This record gives sequence, structure tokens and C-alpha cells, in this order.
Amino acid sequence: MRSRAKSLAAMLGLAFLLPACASRYYIHDETPSKAKNPTAYQSFYVSWLDLKEADWEKFGYGSQDEWAKVIQDENINGLQAYMKEVFPDKTLHFAGPGDESFPTQGDLYIKLDVEQIAKKWNSVTGGFDEIWVRVRLFDVASKEELYFGRINTTSVGVGPQGLTFEGRLGFAIYNLCCFIYDKLHPE
Repeated sequence: MRSRAKSLAAMLGLAFLLPACASRYYIHDETPSKAKNPTAYQSFYVSWLDLKEADWEKFGYGSQDEWAKVIQDENINGLQAYMKEVFPDKTLHFAGPGDESFPTQGDLYIKLDVEQIAKKWNSVTGGFDEIWVRVRLFDVASKEELYFGRINTTSVGVGPQGLTFEGRLGFAIYNLCCFIYDKLHPE
């Protein structure tokens, strides 16, 4: 009986350790920040994360409306909530769906353009889903681009939500917010 308990404990420990070994994001191309002090920006305007409504069939949804509801939830309860979590000391403004105009609110514009969502997880082999994103940072007053990066974030995370596609998207979006935090808080 103790042998089974030890085996179970080892398996659970490994289950929590493996995601910690994988990276949350990968940078494929970037033009480093020209900002002298990125922490000086007190308010951010964050674009809508367009997860491609037209791809509803590709991700196994019954209709485009069903996938659109997931996209809205991932933006409001995902991206917006996570940005508030990682930047509690900043004033945050958020775009709505289809709002592509250059903002007049905020000091720093965080523009996110989704290139693709790659479903790589399956119940047999595991793996991580990915969101490929172009991240651009602009000074709102001057409209000067301060940073460009092409990255992919992974669905690395721990929790039962990792068993659903929506949950894995949530992990990847959280990891995107962590990437933005890291870029704005250089060591």
C-alpha cells in the first residue's frame, strides 16, 4: 500500500514539475524597446485579441456565434482580467471587438495581432497549444513604435482547465500577459 502511495505521489509531483520545465513563451523576432524607461508609462491601452471568428470549424465549434462567445470570454475574463492582475498599479483601457483605430487613451498602446492558434495538445501524448502573436508597443502621444516582437505563447499551466481547449487558451493568454510584463520590466 505504501508503495502505491509513493508511486502516486511521485506521479503527481512529476505532473506539476513537467509544465514548470516548459517555456511559457518563445520570441522568434524582435526589435528591442527604444523606451528609456518603460515603467514610466502609467496607463495602457490594450487591443482586442482577435482569435479569428472565421476559424470556428477548425477548432470544433458548432457555429461561428458559439466561437465568438468564447473569443469574447477569453478577452474579458482572460486577457483583460490577467492584465489587471499583472499590472495592478497601472490604469488600463481595453479595445472592443473590431476596434482597430489608434487610441487616444493611455500612454502606451499594446497592440496584439494573432497570426495563428496551433492546437498541439491531445489526450494521449499531451503537449501544449500555442498562440502566435505579433506584439507591438507604441507611445500614444508620439505614435512612435517602441517595440515589435513576434512570439508564440504556450498553454503551459497547472490546473484542471488544461483539459479543455478554452482552458488551454486561457493559459496561453495568461502567458502572453506575462511576456508583456517581462518586456515592460527589464532586469
